[in-house]
Amino acid sequence: MIRLPKNVQFSELEISELKTRIIRRCKGLPLAILELGEFLSTRAASYGEWLKVLDHPVWQLDRKRDLHSEVEEIKNKINEIKEEEEHGEPLRIQEYLNVCKSSNQDEGLRQNQQSSSSYSVDEEHSDVIGFQKHKRRLVTRLTDTYLRSLHVISILGQVGSGKTTLAMEIYGSNEIRYHFNFRAWVSSSENLRDVYLMLLEQADNCMDYEEVATTELVEKLREKLHNKRYLVVLDDVCSRDVLNTLRNALPNETNGSRVLLTTSNEGVARSADPRRMPYQLQPLEDDDAWNLFLKKVRLSKNIQLSAFETSELKRRIRRRCKGLPLAIVMLGGFLSTKGMSYEEWSQVLDHQSLQLDHQSLQLDRNGVEFLKILALSYNDLPFHLRPCLLYFGLFPKGYEIPVRRLLLLWLAEGFAKQSLEKTPEDVVEGYLDELIKRQMIQIKKWRKDGSPKRCLMRGELHEIISSKAEDIGFLHIQGIMSGREANESPKLSVRRVAGYGDIKEYPCKELYIQHLRSYLSFNTQNKDMPAKEIRNFLSKVVGFQGFGLLRVLDLERVYKPKLSENLEKLFHLRYLGLRWTFLDTLPDSAGRLPYLETLDVKHTYISSLPISIWKMKHIRHLCLNEICFDMSVQKPNSLLPQLQTLYGDYLWTRRVQ
Repeated sequence: MIRLPKNVQFSELEISELKTRIIRRCKGLPLAILELGEFLSTRAASYGEWLKVLDHPVWQLDRKRDLHSEVEEIKNKINEIKEEEEHGEPLRIQEYLNVCKSSNQDEGLRQNQQSSSSYSVDEEHSDVIGFQKHKRRLVTRLTDTYLRSLHVISILGQVGSGKTTLAMEIYGSNEIRYHFNFRAWVSSSENLRDVYLMLLEQADNCMDYEEVATTELVEKLREKLHNKRYLVVLDDVCSRDVLNTLRNALPNETNGSRVLLTTSNEGVARSADPRRMPYQLQPLEDDDAWNLFLKKVRLSKNIQLSAFETSELKRRIRRRCKGLPLAIVMLGGFLSTKGMSYEEWSQVLDHQSLQLDHQSLQLDRNGVEFLKILALSYNDLPFHLRPCLLYFGLFPKGYEIPVRRLLLLWLAEGFAKQSLEKTPEDVVEGYLDELIKRQMIQIKKWRKDGSPKRCLMRGELHEIISSKAEDIGFLHIQGIMSGREANESPKLSVRRVAGYGDIKEYPCKELYIQHLRSYLSFNTQNKDMPAKEIRNFLSKVVGFQGFGLLRVLDLERVYKPKLSENLEKLFHLRYLGLRWTFLDTLPDSAGRLPYLETLDVKHTYISSLPISIWKMKHIRHLCLNEICFDMSVQKPNSLLPQLQTLYGDYLWTRRVQ
């Protein structure tokens, strides 16, 4: 029963409304009325406060039950309201119904961070275990229509706690897709201009804003988001300045727009919105951690563990991984390559490298468990897989790499070991499968036949691998991308360069260029101006010795790069990637590259190839647009004897005599 203070008075209308709701909620059941009265007595004695409880979304979920079940259900609903209030959840109806309606429909949804289209990921490959409760709570916060002004909601958690995975689940869910007019995902960057450009590209992918001044970018962004209820996700934010400046650039039109950020920095999370506490992502509970481990280790059905062995493994995994999903995933992937036995797994879990604490490793406590497991996994890699893993450091963080492109690059680099039973293509496919099995690489999109289409390296892993690859001279990052500034100068013996900035800024002294084997450009700026600097760069590569050692020249998405007329001097070139460059013609010298294996001119305006192309003895992969082949200039049996794949549309013709 509720004892109202004497100074609390309800109007007749309020009393009538409360009676109606209580009768409807409790079905006239005395035990249910007592339970509800006891709960309301803990709340402020006001009509508005009680109405929030009686109109809570959980009451909408009605099913026919027997008397005992009815009472238990009402108790459960009251307990659920208590639980949500402990986490600061708003009391709203429609949003909760939307969550319940499609909670079973949006599992496996992912968002392509390079475009705003969503796609499905096979549940077998998903890392989403134990996040359902977090997802429901955060979706409710984001879609709360009571809070009209722009709000920033932060997900705080240590490295490897699954912040990005959870944010992706939320971002791709049906509730969010239907609630917001516009959604954008932005990976971390200290460069605000990069952030503005990423937002504008998703708001209007038909326009090119590269040449627009930063102040004008802000105005354009405000214009594109005007009168839209938008959601912007900022992943892995490290700086308060970026957040504060961006918040001022976003329009606040009191329409329920939201910013969702993920961060490991408590200062950033707390400053995001002083009115609300950050959403602290806790480690997985023991059962969820064990289920995630079993999913990743792929325990064979004919392997049986005793109750004691299961208990011991659970205890050790909890101690080693601290409930961090990324550490569990990495450990499961690593153990999946070992013998499926308790003894074998125990040896790994008791490995001395996992015994070290963060102080002896001279590391911050944040993410140290993940780093220890990563070091163990990397050191266990066969030597032929290490360069394949390090190669991911060439691509920007969060970049979804076409598997086709990656495997052809590995072939050109010479990573494939010779095999009598397998083709080189089959060998590198096996390498990728092994890295996926070890949970070092994620597949983000699958083809209809079940083969992987796009892949990426997890963000936390990418930072470590990219840094290690630079330290040992395996690669060099030139320019600024995603908030990471490259070293001022590459190491003298560097073999591979990823260009995120203008190539003319690369130091082209002989010391820096004489060992260069690969150049991949990710500089897509100045889309209305042909990239003349490419020709100058190639001339310098060739110039010092009269020939170049480049094996890979990948200019995908560089606008109309000017190629040298003496390309044949790149004697060792295996891979020439010109996809999405919008070139009109290919220099004749491209047909005189003696060891070229891959030529990719897909999505260009090239409609014919030099006749000399058909004389090339080592071409294995041709990616073309609509190309016209003149069969009268070659004998059919002399055409490209090593050709394995031919992509694109093509037309065979003969001259009429």
